[in-house]
Amino acid sequence: MSAASDLTVLGNVSQATVFDSWMNANAQGGARFANSAHGGVASGLVWMGGGFRANGNAGLILDNGTHDMTVKGAYFVSNNGPGIDATSGITLVQGSGFENNQGSGAIVQGSATFNGDTFSTYGPETTGIGGYLAGGQVTVIGDLAEFYGSGSGTIQLANVQGQGTLAVAGNGGVVVGPQVAVTGGAGALTTVIEAQGSTSLVQVGNDYFLFPVGGSSGPELSFLGAPFVAGQTGAWVAIGAEKTASGYEVAWQVPGTDQYAVWSTDSSGNFQSTTGVVSGSSSALESAEPSFHQDLNNDGTIGVPTTGTGSSGTASLALLTNYMASTFATPASESTGVLTAAQSPGQDFLTKPAV
Repeated sequence: MSAASDLTVLGNVSQATVFDSWMNANAQGGARFANSAHGGVASGLVWMGGGFRANGNAGLILDNGTHDMTVKGAYFVSNNGPGIDATSGITLVQGSGFENNQGSGAIVQGSATFNGDTFSTYGPETTGIGGYLAGGQVTVIGDLAEFYGSGSGTIQLANVQGQGTLAVAGNGGVVVGPQVAVTGGAGALTTVIEAQGSTSLVQVGNDYFLFPVGGSSGPELSFLGAPFVAGQTGAWVAIGAEKTASGYEVAWQVPGTDQYAVWSTDSSGNFQSTTGVVSGSSSALESAEPSFHQDLNNDGTIGVPTTGTGSSGTASLALLTNYMASTFATPASESTGVLTAAQSPGQDFLTKPAV
């Protein structure tokens, strides 16, 4: 196989091994393995040695359900996309190197195991293993992430979003979404709590940070001149943050209760004021929801709920008619020839509009 060839394998392949092959400078990706549209399955695949360099899209692509592949001792270098793009996950990547791929060394969207791999960059590869899970587990064992460029750049070992588990045995900073459980690991754990508007509320270890969405730096949340630590106020947890004209606002809740609070901070994240403890139905909380871009109290509405039942005004007109009929009804001794319905018992026009 020549160094400039690409490779596409579709379905009905089992127990196949590729030895010491290099896939270089292919616009559509170095090599692609996929189940066929007619039900053929590619499985039991092994890639030994060789590697992928300067390919478009990605180096090694697994898609349309293919995930049963083992990669050992391969190198993924300067691809215009991830070194590996596995849309359904990958069985095992072991003893392989990922250097200066665009964005991530590998991206997985299903269960995967990485064992003894290295991820290094001078800049373009900001994450070793990126993923979005809908269940399943990404396991990272003894992998290393190294930044060797100038300045203060970094590379995260893993960034996994969605819902599932990230199991880490070793060191390295990892970032996870709020629905991803983390086990093991000795590096700094970064959790993106929410990122609905222009601000991401991020927890790094026990500290809270206010980053621009998509960014990795911003002010740390502080109280009385010191960093605010998770658990400092008992069971209260931060659930949202957003930038304002004068600083930031931060929403808090005691999980499982109807207790909320909203802080205001300056532009450096320093506490300035609070609403105090309010209920989920309070105007103080509900009026703040639009600026957070969140339904903080989970009542199905962002903002103060409306009480009308239609845009045509029919319900309001019916209420007014009933109210006027009951207030100005003709005495029973007089006949008008018109029968009008009185207000329903218990219905208060001023405070209880029809639902």
